[in-house]
Amino acid sequence: MQVSDVTRYALMPVLALTLAACSVKVTDTGTPPEGGDTGTPPEGGGTGKLKVTSEKLSGTVDGKPFSFAKGLARLESNGEYSLTLVGEGVEITCGDTFPMAPHIVFVVPAQVGEYPYSGGGGRLVNVIFPRPIVDGKGGSTNVLGVKSLIKIERIANGAIEGNVAAISSGRSEHRYDFGGRFRALICTSYSMPTPPTTSTPSVPSTPSEGPIAIKRNGAPAFEVAYSEAIKRNQIYEVRVMNHEPRQKCNTWDAWMMTETPIKYVTIQIPAQEGAFTLAERALEFGDQGASSGWSTKAFTGSGVVRALSQTEIALAISAKDLAGYSLEVSGLLTTTLCP
Repeated sequence: MQVSDVTRYALMPVLALTLAACSVKVTDTGTPPEGGDTGTPPEGGGTGKLKVTSEKLSGTVDGKPFSFAKGLARLESNGEYSLTLVGEGVEITCGDTFPMAPHIVFVVPAQVGEYPYSGGGGRLVNVIFPRPIVDGKGGSTNVLGVKSLIKIERIANGAIEGNVAAISSGRSEHRYDFGGRFRALICTSYSMPTPPTTSTPSVPSTPSEGPIAIKRNGAPAFEVAYSEAIKRNQIYEVRVMNHEPRQKCNTWDAWMMTETPIKYVTIQIPAQEGAFTLAERALEFGDQGASSGWSTKAFTGSGVVRALSQTEIALAISAKDLAGYSLEVSGLLTTTLCP
C-alpha cells in the first residue's frame, strides 16, 4: 500500500502596489501546533512592506536565503492556473509538483493582471513546508502570506511570466519574505506523484451503519454540518465539511482556500452504483485555518455507492489513514449532487 501526505495549493495576494514591469517582496503567518492541528491564527499581521524589484525572485524562506530556480503551472478544472515555484537545488516536474522542500504556490486567472492581498479578499500566496515521513507520520504545514502581490505580465509560448511578493506573519514558526520575477512553464499533462510506502493498518471490512463520522484518536475530528458532490469526468468528488460553504458547488480544485477556517473530507468515488476500493490519494482530510493548515491523502479503505440518481448519491465508506494521525472516516452519507 502506498502512502502520501499532501497539502492543497493556496494563494496570497499582496498590498496594492503600482508596478511597472517590476517585481515584489513581502515579510510575516501562524503555525499549526505539533501533531498537525491548525492553531488559532495570530492577532495582528505582518508589518513589513512589500519590496518591489525587477530582478529574479529571491528573499528568505524559513530563515534561509531563497533564490528562484524553476516554476511550473498546471491548468485547473475551473480554467485557472496553479503555480508552484521552487528555489535552487529543488527539482519539480509536471508529474511531481510536491517536492520535499519549501515551495511557493498560488493560483491565478488565465489572464494578465495584478492580484493584491492584505487581509481582505484577493489572491493568496502560500508557502508549503513539508515534514519528512518519520515512523509512518509526515505531512506539511501551509503558511499563508499576510501581505502579497501577484502580477501576471504574460501568458504565451507555453509559459507564464510575472512577479510575486509575499511576507508571512512575524509570529510564524516558518517565516518568509521574498519578491521578484519568475517564469513558470505550463504543463501540458499532469499526473499525481508516486508517494512513499508504509505499512497498511487494518481497516474495518464493513462501514458503520450510522451517519458518516470523522474521528481522530477515537474522538470526533469535526461535526459534519454540510455535504455535497461534484462530478469530475467518471468520478464524483464527495465533500463533507464542518460548516456550510460561502460558495456551494465550487469547481476550483483548491476550493477549501476560499472557505477558511474549515475542516473537511473529500472522497473520490465511481460515478456508478456498486462496491469500490479507495484509489490512491482518493480521500483527503484537511484542516485549513485562516493563516496556516495541513492535510493528508494517505488513506486506505473501501465503500459502496448504494444509490445514485440525478440529484442525490448515497454511499457507505470505511477508511483509516496511513500517516499516523489516527484518523478514521466511516458511516453512511446521502448528499446532493451539484448541477
